[in-house]
Amino acid sequence: MGVQAAVAFAVLASCCVSLLLMLRRSGPCMIGRIDAARRLADEGLRPSDALVVQMLAVALRKGASVPCALDAVGEVTGGLTGDALCTVSRRLYRGTSWDDAWRIGDDAGISVCRLIREGLRDSWEHGSSPVRGLELTVQRADRDARHAIEQGAAGLSVRILLPMALCFLPAFVVIGVVPTAMSLIGG
Repeated sequence: MGVQAAVAFAVLASCCVSLLLMLRRSGPCMIGRIDAARRLADEGLRPSDALVVQMLAVALRKGASVPCALDAVGEVTGGLTGDALCTVSRRLYRGTSWDDAWRIGDDAGISVCRLIREGLRDSWEHGSSPVRGLELTVQRADRDARHAIEQGAAGLSVRILLPMALCFLPAFVVIGVVPTAMSLIGG
């Protein structure tokens, strides 16, 4: 029994050491990813609203509380959106009412904060599952993004078509109308 206990202890110790080494290697990498995301957010590059809401939904599906999920997503997102989410999280931890906690999102004019606030309101106030509300919020964010892209494309097509028409019109007149008019006059 003594030899078997020593072997079991050695296997357990080697597993613990292996796990510790893996955590040491992945820890700085994860911190580096968070810092990289924060730098991108500080430079004005930020994830889409739908991605932020989806990250929040994943955190909530995995069992995080609403304030904890808001804080984690805010840390990763960074920038104005991340700061707003972290502020809301701190206010919720302190026991501030739902509407008062989200006043920062209105002040900053962040559309994703309005989406998240409305998507999680029933969950916070009535205790329902937050996942369904966030799924609807993701669909709304995708729809809004698609609408903005379509509006931008329509405006771009007008801005592209007008200069092209102004370039092709003189060429059409010189190549098509002038020779036809000359042949009819000379005719």
